[in-house]
Amino acid sequence: MNTDARSPLPTSKDVARVAGVSQATVSRVLSNHAVNPETRERVLKAMEKIGYRPNLAARAMRTSQLGIVGVVVARLSNPLYPELLQHLGSALRAAGQQMVVWHSESGGEEAALNAASQGLVDGVIFAAATAASVRCIVGMARLVPVVLVHRGIESLDVDQIEVDNFDGGRLVAEYFLRAGRQRPAIIAGDRTINTVRSREDGFLAAMQNAGRASHPRVRVSFASYEEGFRVARELVSESSCDAIFCVNDVIALGCMDGLRSHGLRIPEDVWVVGYDDVAMSRWSSFDLTTIAQPLQKMAELATSTLLGRLANATQEAAPAHIVLPSVLVVRGSTANHAWPDPTQLSERAEKSEQTTLSNS
Repeated sequence: MNTDARSPLPTSKDVARVAGVSQATVSRVLSNHAVNPETRERVLKAMEKIGYRPNLAARAMRTSQLGIVGVVVARLSNPLYPELLQHLGSALRAAGQQMVVWHSESGGEEAALNAASQGLVDGVIFAAATAASVRCIVGMARLVPVVLVHRGIESLDVDQIEVDNFDGGRLVAEYFLRAGRQRPAIIAGDRTINTVRSREDGFLAAMQNAGRASHPRVRVSFASYEEGFRVARELVSESSCDAIFCVNDVIALGCMDGLRSHGLRIPEDVWVVGYDDVAMSRWSSFDLTTIAQPLQKMAELATSTLLGRLANATQEAAPAHIVLPSVLVVRGSTANHAWPDPTQLSERAEKSEQTTLSNS
């Protein structure tokens, strides 16, 4: 590409020429109309190659949409959120959308609400919902389509994409019990966050159903490696647990190092299970058994759901509540103790996965 400052900016005609398609096809990609996925990818790569930037003002006049989606994420210190953000970026890019990101703990919720009120975004994908977020989410939803992803809030009438966290917690408890763990414990967290609360409740319900209602439990004040390290030492000092369920992987990684610093071996002395299946959990130094979240699928569903609302803005369809199955990934932190067999996993996933339209 000619980088001379006097050179004219690349146009959609240039994109069409480089991609080997018609200008009409380029327009369809920019307007997010149905286009063969391979063709769409070729057009997007051509845009990137020649540095083409669509005229957002012209697009807004033509379609009443900017092609900009806001995304609100929570703690970036948790590797889950950068991974989810990467998948959302890819899904939105493939749909011809641009992404603006806000961090919820740095004023991002208010910033997203302000952007929606000023017409700076077409919609918002919200991945950081807590009980304290309700006011902002309700305000945004009056202005633009909003999709909650990863974290949900039952009382809100907006589209929501999440994993079955209650079933995931229950699955961990069943795994411990069927493997003969005698003294399972749990490191829990902030119950104002529905993912954390549901995982804890699922674990406790399964324990109670098995007649094991009494067991060690500690709660972190902040879902971090440091808190996991601290409470793990506290837990083993006060009890002789032989298995620990941590409500997310970051806590679990800290827990493992905390146990090791106390002279305990994993898995010989204590089993550890996390939740999320972040990339670090697969590192050989941790080799963490965990419940996997299908982040790519969640991102794709959140994107298609939001764009579906934008394409049919006049429809008053009930909010979609999409719940994906929980899947246990067994690794070395539980001695690679297999459970259940592939047939059982398949049947459980089939039973758990559900897509419902509701007003709840």
